[in-house]
Amino acid sequence: MTKSQRKPSNAAEVGTPANGPLLRGLSVLRAVLDAPAPMTLAELADRTGLDSSTTLRLAQTLAPEGYLVRHEAGKRYSPGPRALNMLSPYHPMNTFRRETADILQQLRDHCGETIGLIVFVGTERLIVDIAQGREALAPFYDTWLRTPLHAAASGKLLLATMGPRRLRSMLGAEPFAAPTQHTITSYEALDTELTTARLKGYAQSIDEVHVGLTAIAAPVQHEGGTLGCIVTVGSSTRLSRQNFESAGDALSDAAALIGAATPSVRPLAYYLGV
Repeated sequence: MTKSQRKPSNAAEVGTPANGPLLRGLSVLRAVLDAPAPMTLAELADRTGLDSSTTLRLAQTLAPEGYLVRHEAGKRYSPGPRALNMLSPYHPMNTFRRETADILQQLRDHCGETIGLIVFVGTERLIVDIAQGREALAPFYDTWLRTPLHAAASGKLLLATMGPRRLRSMLGAEPFAAPTQHTITSYEALDTELTTARLKGYAQSIDEVHVGLTAIAAPVQHEGGTLGCIVTVGSSTRLSRQNFESAGDALSDAAALIGAATPSVRPLAYYLGV
């Protein structure tokens, strides 16, 4: 599955005009962020489904604030500094990324697969950093993970932090949505998985989000709270059930090291409300 084959999730992707000035402005911003090259005003209007005058007015509003940059040559638009990096280099999230980079790379070298660092922002999952392994995962993942919580390894760890009532409120009625025939679709099966994950120190997802793709995730914790997780993702052929335990143990050790020895963990936990 490629990025273009996935179901569109916002107005900028489907060309449907957003309602309200804020949403229209955000649709323009999303369009330039997703574009592989600077866009003309006509391309922006076509991509967002807005008329040319509205698109121009929004671009003229966003550019002085640093969210867009207008290139005089060709009169094209690119994301501005505020859109590309809204956080200070010394924000706890960026500091956390820098301080854990070596651990991620060492784990990648040990496992041979892609390693990702994920932070839980409320009930959402944000990829903070990636150490690329054998395969590029761009077709499967965006910065904001929106794969089903009950199917993804990182999602299962997030669900494992919740009590039964909140978990049921999050997931709704059975059967759960099933991206593949291997996806868990019942509370009973999910509860078994979550209990096992708590005991082992890591969660797994085998062909549940994409057939042929396996993920193992271990929680990063601070003073009993879960900030996020480290996840390894790769081919189900290589990340087979036979080598699960060694990969899971390596992830758990790395996650424990991050939680215990990374200076930015405490301010990040405070920032996340953990």
